[in-house]
Amino acid sequence: MRIIVLSLFLALLSLSFVYAKPAAFEHNSKIKENINPTDELTNAVLENDQGKVKSILENNRKLVNTKNSEGKYPLEITLVLENCEMAELLFNYGADATAETSSGETIYQLAMKNENKTLKQIFAKHKPKS
Repeated sequence: MRIIVLSLFLALLSLSFVYAKPAAFEHNSKIKENINPTDELTNAVLENDQGKVKSILENNRKLVNTKNSEGKYPLEITLVLENCEMAELLFNYGADATAETSSGETIYQLAMKNENKTLKQIFAKHKPKS
């Protein structure tokens, strides 16, 4: 008797799993379709995917100076990662180091506090005009 009940339970469980899968996949694809373009750029910067960053910015250059859903600029993220190449790439697409961060300082001011000399040199090359 126990074997029959257990078999029926497992059969029902497997059926519910089979029917639940399409809905779960459909939901995940909707999330990917509706991703914020600035967050997509952020992810590409975090992954150091220069090709993807270029592709995103070729389609919409305004994103280079747009905050993501967490209130961070792409150029600001390069400071945290100390990613000199990505900072240079973003500057080439018009990144603005005078943008004010959530701390009230500009990205340039934060860069000048950074210990990475190469990063400081890159930002100094793109020093905002007073």
